[in-house]
Amino acid sequence: MKILIILSFILSLLAGETAKSEFNIQGMTCAAGCGAKVKSAATSIEGVENCEVNFEKSKATITFDNKKVTEAQI
Repeated sequence: MKILIILSFILSLLAGETAKSEFNIQGMTCAAGCGAKVKSAATSIEGVENCEVNFEKSKATITFDNKKVTEAQI
């Protein structure tokens, strides 16, 4: 039982923690092309798992592993 608890603890330390943040995006002028470029740029960053762009609100919601990348780095 103790081994199982210790193993579980070690695995939790090794696993990343998922975070989600919303970012304001400035300068988007087209619904299709700009959103795709923002998504491509964000997902090319190591640790970023997903990016959803809302053109109308000029925002991007980004899901990332905060052990690999910080919000400030994104």
